[in-house]
Amino acid sequence: MIPDFLNLFANAPGQLLVEGVAAGSEALFMARGMALRGGIGVFVASDDASAQKFATSINFFDPNIEIL
Repeated sequence: MIPDFLNLFANAPGQLLVEGVAAGSEALFMARGMALRGGIGVFVASDDASAQKFATSINFFDPNIEIL
């Protein structure tokens, strides 16, 4: 499932909205998807704790992603 989704993500033209991803896997999908698409991503967290958890997780999967 993950490789199929990532191929769809990588090949989708223009902007892409991804929602309903299993909790805890958002950072993996975002890091891999951004690497495949070579672009910029936006993650909207529901609260500060979720934002910090996501930032820590995405840094684990790709430490070169800049968090603003």
